[in-house]
Amino acid sequence: MKIAAIQMRAKFANVDENLKISEKLANNAFLAGAEMVILPEFFTTAMGFHPKMLDTARPIDGAPMQLLKNLASKYHGIIGGSFIAFRGEDCYNTFALVFPDGTIYFHDKDQPTMWENCYYLGGNDDGVLETKIGNIGVALCWEFVRTRTVKRMLNRIDLVVGGSCWWTLPEKHLGGFPPKLHDINVELMEETPAKFARMLGVHVIHAAHAGEFEGNMSLMPKFSYKSYYL
Repeated sequence: MKIAAIQMRAKFANVDENLKISEKLANNAFLAGAEMVILPEFFTTAMGFHPKMLDTARPIDGAPMQLLKNLASKYHGIIGGSFIAFRGEDCYNTFALVFPDGTIYFHDKDQPTMWENCYYLGGNDDGVLETKIGNIGVALCWEFVRTRTVKRMLNRIDLVVGGSCWWTLPEKHLGGFPPKLHDINVELMEETPAKFARMLGVHVIHAAHAGEFEGNMSLMPKFSYKSYYL
């Protein structure tokens, strides 16, 4: 199976624009022969600490889901990605894997990272999707880092798909952010998907963001958090 992992430069907290960007990139991937397309974590928004993020959640069956369903049907392919989704009164970082016949499988990220806690709750499923093409594990960002994710999936899956929205340190140097932490963070990001694949003994398809963003500094609202995605 030919699988495309999409890297995108999202417009921070702009759902409508990011749906257009995602559609264009997914179209290109399917037209290039991909049978499965994986979009990054938070493909509708990217991620940062900013009041704009409070208005970015969408219903689980809203516009992001309709885009995925339309693309899967149009290209007779499989497509997945995560977005902040309403279910009832709560929001989750929900990864949806959509098949061309309309079948949808879900995984909710187990634990929000840092300021992500402001925008959604952690889920409690095991991240193993029992699909018609085999058992597919799903991991999002720091789920790739945690050994408990490996324990959930070990000897149970044929493939891992997922993505990240992994930011780095702010451009402005502040106490508590030593320069060496940047290098450690970059090294962790570069090594994690391959290490995860070795630990599970399966292929890992990892889609990520790129580009700059500017948000606020949590607990220090007068300071800008200007940085970029790894």
